[in-house]
Amino acid sequence: MDGFKQIRSFYSWVFNNPDKARQSHISLYVFLINQNNRNMWVEWFKCPRDLAMAGACIGSNNTYYKVLDDLKNWNLLEYKKGINDFKAPMIKLNCLYKSEQLTAQVSAPLSAPLTAPLPAQLSVQLTAPIYKRITDNFKLINNNENDFINLLDNFIKDKTEDNTNTSIDFKLLLNFFNETYGRKLNVISDKTKKQIKERLKEGYSKEDLKQALLNAKNDPYHIENNFKYITLEFISRSDKFERYSQIHETNVKPRMI
Repeated sequence: MDGFKQIRSFYSWVFNNPDKARQSHISLYVFLINQNNRNMWVEWFKCPRDLAMAGACIGSNNTYYKVLDDLKNWNLLEYKKGINDFKAPMIKLNCLYKSEQLTAQVSAPLSAPLTAPLPAQLSVQLTAPIYKRITDNFKLINNNENDFINLLDNFIKDKTEDNTNTSIDFKLLLNFFNETYGRKLNVISDKTKKQIKERLKEGYSKEDLKQALLNAKNDPYHIENNFKYITLEFISRSDKFERYSQIHETNVKPRMI
C-alpha cells in the first residue's frame, strides 16, 4: 500500500462525506494508517484497544468501538475482535485509491492562491550576520571599567612580595561584584575565600586577580547569558582562574561551561 496515496484518498473521502466523518473518525483512521506503516503494510495487523484509544485521543471504550464500527460500515477498513479483552483485534485497511466505489467523484479542495505577492528578495546580500544581544547592560559594564580597576586596587593590599600575608577586603569585593554582575549575594562563602587565598599563595598577584575578574566580566559567552553562570567561587576555581588571569581581555572567546 502506498501510504501517501492512502492518506490523500482518505481526506478526499472526508471532504466528500462531511455528514459522516467526525474528529474521532479522522484521528483513529490516521493512527491506524501509522500503525499499518509500522507493520510494513501487511494486510492484517494487530492493534490493541488501549494503544489505539491513546493514539486517537479517545477516552471511552464505547466511543472507540462505535468509531471502529463506523469505519467498517463505510468500507474504509475491516476488523476482527479479539477472543477476549486480552487479545488485540485484527485490523485491515481497505485500499482507498484503488476502490472505484470510494474514489468516484473524490476530490479534495486545493489551497487558496496567494492574494498578494511574496515580498521581494533582498537585492544586496548582507555582509555579516546580525546578532541581537539579549542583555541590555553591556554598555554599563564597559563604562564602569575604570572604576572597577581602581576599586580592585583598594580591596587587595599586599603586605609582602610573596603574597603570603595578603589582606583582602571581601566585603568591598562582594559589594562591587553584586553591582557589576547584577547579583544579590549576601556573603562570600568560606570556600570562595579559601580559593582566592590559595590562588595568591600559589604565586598569583593582585594584578592576576584583577585581570581574571575583568576577563570573566567581558567574556562574550557570559554577557550573552546575562552572567547567570558567574560567581566569585566560579572565577576563583583553579582552572577558571588560570584561564581568565593569563589571557588579555580582548582575546576572551566564548566557552561552554
